Amino acid sequence: MQAAYRVEAAILGVAEFVPLARTVEQVRSASCVFRGVREGGRLVAVAEVDATTAERPNVDSLVVHPDAFRRGLGTALLRHVIAEHGARGLTVSTGERNAPAIALYERLGFAIEERWRTDDGIPMVTLALPART
Repeated sequence: MQAAYRVEAAILGVAEFVPLARTVEQVRSASCVFRGVREGGRLVAVAEVDATTAERPNVDSLVVHPDAFRRGLGTALLRHVIAEHGARGLTVSTGERNAPAIALYERLGFAIEERWRTDDGIPMVTLALPART
């Protein structure tokens, strides 16, 4: 997660990025569902989904290690998340300048639902995938 978030921080042009401050203990104690992709025994992609919300589950994070970029792992993992949790729809937020992530979400049927800023001023978008009927 840390390696992927360092790349995202660079894309967003920020030195301080809240996900980079997340500790191992915070990840371990999260009440979310985690799904991952391993290659050669090494974890190279992770999705974290909060499916406890009353409305739509939220993809809290979707990261791919930089060594595994552009190999379709994020797409495959997100498709799995959609199959597992997408019946009620899904939401995900990312930095407005994170064009690769936004393109991935849009390719899989998400659309920008809201634009907003973090407390420290980072422009963000929330994308939503409609519920399946």
